[in-house]
Amino acid sequence: MNPPACMSVLRRRLVPAVLSPMVALLFLLPPLRAAEPAAISGEVSNAATRNLLAGARIEVPALGRSVLTDHAGRFVLPDLAAGEIELVVSYLGLDPERRTVRVGAGQRVVQNFDLTAQIYTLGEFRVTGEREGNALALTAQRNADNVKNVVALDAYGNLPNMSAGELAVRLPGVASQLDDEGNVTGLIIRGQPSTMNRVNVDGNLMSNVGGFNRQFQTHSLTGAMFEQLEVVKGQTPDQTADSLGGSVNLKTRSPLSMKERRRFGYSFGLRWAPPFYPHTQERRNHPVHPLANFSYQEVFDVAGGARNLGVAVNLFYSENVNGPSSLQYDYQNTAASPAYLWDFRTQNQFNNRTQKSINVKAEYRLAQHTKIILNTIYNDAFEKTDTLYATRAFSAQTIAGGTAAAPTGTGAVLPGFTATRTEIRNVAGSNFEISSILRRFLNRTRLFGLGAEHELDRWSLDYEANYSQTHNNLGHEPGGTLTMRVPNVGWVVDTADPENPRFTQTAGPSIYDIANYRTAVTLLTRNDDRDVEVLNARANARYRLPTDVPATLKAGAFFRDQEVAEVGRRRRWNYLASAPAMSATFPDVFAFPGASRLPYVHPRAAYEATGNPALWAEDMYFRTADAFQTTRNATEEIAAGYVQGQAKLGRLGVLGGVRTEKTEVSGFGYVRVRPATTAQIPDPVARALNDWNNPVTNNGSYTRTFPSIHFTYELTDRLRAQASWSTSFGRPAFTNLVPSASISDPNQTVTVSNPALGPQYAKNIDLSLQYYLRPAGVVSLGYFRKDIKDYILTTEIGVLGAGADNGFEGSYSGYRLQSSSNAGTAKVNGWEFDYRQQLTFLPAWAQGLAVSANYTLLATEGNFGGAAVRSDKQVAGFIPRTGNAGLNYSRGKYRFSAQLNYTGNYLNTFSTTPQRNIYRAERTIVNLGAGYQWKPAVAFFLDVTNIFNEPQKTYIGDESRQQRLIRTGQAVVFGVNGRF
Repeated sequence: MNPPACMSVLRRRLVPAVLSPMVALLFLLPPLRAAEPAAISGEVSNAATRNLLAGARIEVPALGRSVLTDHAGRFVLPDLAAGEIELVVSYLGLDPERRTVRVGAGQRVVQNFDLTAQIYTLGEFRVTGEREGNALALTAQRNADNVKNVVALDAYGNLPNMSAGELAVRLPGVASQLDDEGNVTGLIIRGQPSTMNRVNVDGNLMSNVGGFNRQFQTHSLTGAMFEQLEVVKGQTPDQTADSLGGSVNLKTRSPLSMKERRRFGYSFGLRWAPPFYPHTQERRNHPVHPLANFSYQEVFDVAGGARNLGVAVNLFYSENVNGPSSLQYDYQNTAASPAYLWDFRTQNQFNNRTQKSINVKAEYRLAQHTKIILNTIYNDAFEKTDTLYATRAFSAQTIAGGTAAAPTGTGAVLPGFTATRTEIRNVAGSNFEISSILRRFLNRTRLFGLGAEHELDRWSLDYEANYSQTHNNLGHEPGGTLTMRVPNVGWVVDTADPENPRFTQTAGPSIYDIANYRTAVTLLTRNDDRDVEVLNARANARYRLPTDVPATLKAGAFFRDQEVAEVGRRRRWNYLASAPAMSATFPDVFAFPGASRLPYVHPRAAYEATGNPALWAEDMYFRTADAFQTTRNATEEIAAGYVQGQAKLGRLGVLGGVRTEKTEVSGFGYVRVRPATTAQIPDPVARALNDWNNPVTNNGSYTRTFPSIHFTYELTDRLRAQASWSTSFGRPAFTNLVPSASISDPNQTVTVSNPALGPQYAKNIDLSLQYYLRPAGVVSLGYFRKDIKDYILTTEIGVLGAGADNGFEGSYSGYRLQSSSNAGTAKVNGWEFDYRQQLTFLPAWAQGLAVSANYTLLATEGNFGGAAVRSDKQVAGFIPRTGNAGLNYSRGKYRFSAQLNYTGNYLNTFSTTPQRNIYRAERTIVNLGAGYQWKPAVAFFLDVTNIFNEPQKTYIGDESRQQRLIRTGQAVVFGVNGRF
């Protein structure tokens, strides 16, 4: 089975089938349109920024009617009687405007509105733009029919790495998943893991590096190309339902949404690791790297039209350089104190993540009621030389007899250890290892989307096709992971200061002499490919009912094909005992402060010598078997349809409907049979073929229905209540679709994948109260509850029988068969508080002050595996408390900001042995920023990230037993930006 080939066939058949009627409709619909009744149409813009405003409200008070402007700031008020009509146009943060318009019978009158506000006289252009971005986001949130949070990409000033994930974690209910470099790689929403929450671009799933686990790694795509970020928490029928906690939607800006003819924007900065902050030596050696963004937007007159073609181009380039260092500890498996330390590790990394992207979006108004939308994204994220140097000192978990002064037996740990000091003897099993790693990660993502929108008399139609592809190469060559060991080493580790431990060798061969590294010398390389392809197609039709009460019916169809494929090419060599000692390269790495440099060997030098049979011998069984073991693919096809209705009954708004999705899945992989012995098949390649050349294909399907209903009620002009009941689900990881079997001979178990595994299904209740503050702010309090069934657990499903038809060619008879199943339940309750306000009521000197704060409190309980019910900090990955606070101040040409992000402690890894549970410690990050507006088109900025150098910490069992500490260091980003 070849996924790229399958997708190619699908594209040849499906895309023309979708695009052909689309193109035909573009030219057929305008002539078919009937004569229109009297109407008022026009645009609403911000007089200060010249931006056309999406979501502005146009009201006819005498008729109790209102409409909202679209993404390009346009509106139409249809079905009007002749005569004078008073209009009221309003928008958060701007002064409302009243205007009386005379309309003749059957006439269409054009009225444009330029709104302004006194607040715009307080700041320069950049401040004005940020205020409008906040107002736009709050307007979208206020106008929403379902529960969601909306934020502008520039709401909190400059993002440290221009990543949308860095912004999302500042919203209520959202927590970050971090890598060792401190990048936000995933979004945990309302306690649900990142693999269960979708990240969309303009409403469509985009291919991403996540691969088989479904996680969208947010740091792989720049936020510079987007205007807004939405976190949707109450799913409506016209949206895909596959987000258990909530979905994130990244929205690009409409190219037609400005009144100027053209606009340019730019930002150029340098990311600097200052010498007065602590950094690894390698980071100090490479302290400065660039960060740049350029945007262009223009509106053209095409084919006799006026301002009917908008084009937006965004170019981005960055080098996100990090030099994290880490410490790792493991202790005696006991709840008693003290516990000895038997495993101690250090790690120093240097990685330059180069990212470049191009986004081109065009909107063409083919006719007054027809718009064509084209969107393309070209994104590369390369890590060509991710370099890591690690150490590991470890021993057997045994205590010597006698005393520390006169030990007896073969035990490794000297008696007399304390909670902060352990001494290890130089006996068999007491080892010291060093690892040199050079790896690469090349990620290429491409997206192409084409769609159209039609606004007819009572009908609104839209349809689109969207294709994205991500190709990842996970490579080592020319490098790899080189590991070398010195046996029979004695040492002392003193952790009185666990963030700055002292390691001292006390006995055995010197760990600083390369000649002593002759044991377990191996080189592992990888050259793996991972491909993800996603094809989306959708069509929607909305009909405005001819009733006195504003009401609409909407229906639509949706199709998605997603394919994931991986091909592995790992190789492993062993250094020959007869070969001479390797030559150390001594990189600029100091694993232990105050000690000499360790004799690391650069993995490139080792790899270049693998062709010499007098030095290295390749493990051919590993190479052949791994090619089967790591080659797999999976396909998922989703077909969906929905109907929904919406009505506005005075101050009450109602939206409800139902969505049905059918999912068909298939997977392909290789499963190992009972392995042959060397005596049975001496040749390693033939033996690997015997063990692993067993291709298997899985198939499965499931259908789910998702009803929902959402209520909004305008208690006053600024106080709004929302209540909703909705359903959603989280799809199982693609790994469950791929045939696999993990055999444990000691435990007599066989664990297999389950292609029939269904999704986790949730029923959701949301209640919220929102008060919108003048000129642009909100204070809200929300409560939600999730009842989750079909929670995915690993369960025992039977015992393998004897005979060739047992699925394993007669092997493993009597082994217990385990697999994932939908057998668990869970409940999540949560409170979310959000506050954002521009304090314009203060004295003049303080009116540029803006504050924000949010806090999320979650609780859970359920059957997450095992017999006992677990809750809160007994559930791995569930974060009960998160919060944010921000302060921004603008006066004249100056701007200052402070942002705080808090994540409470939580269980990171669950163990049935309580003292082996690993918890992540609470963490508070503070970023500071400043800016100076030199000229209208030139501003300078300076931002400091993680100013207090807060590390990532985990502890095992008890907070006194630190398990891992990762320091990513501070960074200063400074530069110039502007718009003209």
